[in-house]
Amino acid sequence: MYLNCHCFHSLRYGTIPLEELISQAVASGVKAMALTDINTVTGIYDFIKGCKTAGIKPIVGMEFRCEHKLRYIGLAKNASGLAEMNRFLTKHNFEKTSLPFSAPDFKDVFIIYPLENVPELLRDNEYIGIRPDQLPKLVLSDWKKRQIKMVILHPVTFRTKREYNLHRILRAIDMNLILSRLTPSDYCSPTEVMVPLETLLSCYTEYPQIILNTEKIVANCHFEFDFASPKNKKFYTNNRKDDMNLLTTLAKQGLEWRYGKNNAEAKSRMFKELKVIDQLQFSGYFLITWDIIRFSNSQGFLHIGRGSGANSIIAYCLGITDICPLELDLYFERFLNWTCNKKSDNFFKTYATLLIL
Repeated sequence: MYLNCHCFHSLRYGTIPLEELISQAVASGVKAMALTDINTVTGIYDFIKGCKTAGIKPIVGMEFRCEHKLRYIGLAKNASGLAEMNRFLTKHNFEKTSLPFSAPDFKDVFIIYPLENVPELLRDNEYIGIRPDQLPKLVLSDWKKRQIKMVILHPVTFRTKREYNLHRILRAIDMNLILSRLTPSDYCSPTEVMVPLETLLSCYTEYPQIILNTEKIVANCHFEFDFASPKNKKFYTNNRKDDMNLLTTLAKQGLEWRYGKNNAEAKSRMFKELKVIDQLQFSGYFLITWDIIRFSNSQGFLHIGRGSGANSIIAYCLGITDICPLELDLYFERFLNWTCNKKSDNFFKTYATLLIL
């Protein structure tokens, strides 16, 4: 029933660590919950893992905010829905345009509008979120007749009074104001704490349609992610042989760029490393990293090679690092020792040995 939870991935807003948010849900008897951090989905994969372990159905989504105001909440029905939301937000980020007050016509996303920003007409996948303290407004005819499209909305942002104060400090930092200049609309309501599920549902006992609508959303959100199989490219080209040919060509070009045409020591070291890289099937690893660096340079981004990646002359010749391993007497074996231990990990984790963008 909790369709709007924040963790500390909500930058300068959320305060709760993911694992503690899940632990609190377990203690409150929650069977399903949504992580909807502000304009980001960075925490959803750890959230899914944690919820599965805890026996909670994970729902993934995003809270869309613009100019410090909540526009709407999106909940992904499936992976396609998550992709829709990400593309929508990315487009506005790249174009530097404000988010519209009404959501686009998503196909696989449920949209929940806060009471303060409800459009006149709602699509089939769009609902109105009503908080417990807003229920008295249903006596008014304008809202009473819209109950058929309402769901339970009880945001979760902090756990304790201390965290609430931290939240207000984060909001002051985000808005570049001193605390005394904040208005109540600048920070969350003091009611945004998780309460036992029974307590929350008891607030809506006189509104069974609202409970049913909420249950419908929960029942129709099925975001699954396969954590077992690798998701990243094994080859940069189409196969290992072509990868090795391309890496050798680039390394030779880089060798002349870095050392000139007649440096026998550098040439010997380059071929030694290429032989080992081929044996360990790391050619794709170097090429994918090189491609990231090439793109970052073309966009004017700064990068710096770091750690044991500086021990590789191939990385130096490809422009991944800018430290000459010959000049500093650095050993390729040190890089190999670290990388081979990490080979079974996610490829992007291993990139960290060579690259920080």
